[in-house]
Amino acid sequence: MSAPMVPEGATIQIAPRVHVIPDQRIEFVPNAGIVVGERAALVIETAMGAANGERVLREARRLAGERPLLLTTTHFHPEHAFGAQAFVGSATYICNRAQAEELAAKGREYVEMFSGFGPALEELLRDVELVAPQVVYGDEASVDLGGIVVELRHFGTAHTRGDQVAFVAVAKRQAACADLDLTLAAGGLGARVVARRTAASLRGRGEGGGRTGHHRGGHCGRGTLATGDLLAAAGRKLAAA
Repeated sequence: MSAPMVPEGATIQIAPRVHVIPDQRIEFVPNAGIVVGERAALVIETAMGAANGERVLREARRLAGERPLLLTTTHFHPEHAFGAQAFVGSATYICNRAQAEELAAKGREYVEMFSGFGPALEELLRDVELVAPQVVYGDEASVDLGGIVVELRHFGTAHTRGDQVAFVAVAKRQAACADLDLTLAAGGLGARVVARRTAASLRGRGEGGGRTGHHRGGHCGRGTLATGDLLAAAGRKLAAA
């Protein structure tokens, strides 16, 4: 098995200001998102290890130019968050409190566990440094990037205790999500971060209608289905878990 690396030259634009580096079905590689506003840009996911984090950072810098960068991760698992050291000094890292606490409590244990999955992962994780978020919110935060707002929502305990959904308000609804296979995108992000408490559920956001949108999971292709269908599928998946 070769090292799971973020594909280069594969970035696609899925909506105005919203870009994705698709995982191309490579095991242990996430779909990474980059949302570019007028004043700042948000990166969603780092992939595993500094080398992958550097690839994502280079692509974010290519798209964002000199705009300030923010970084967030859908959850604390190594293939999603353990490339954050590449962003130190280049981006402000934000995530929910549950995710930050789970990273602090379990991060080193997961480095050891994933390193045992084979030489390729062991090499990627050999010199990994766990990076604590600089900005931590409770249930929800709005990030105003200028011309587009991303809402970060703590989903609650599902795949991990700190699963996070990113809602991006665009003409067609897009979603950057965790390993839940059920995330929506409908909100916004920005350089100005405003945290507020809300019910930690998709239904609580009032997005249960029949509007159609795109969703992108942590390790899957892009799909299109009605919001109500997506919520129903999410409920079935959680009920079966």
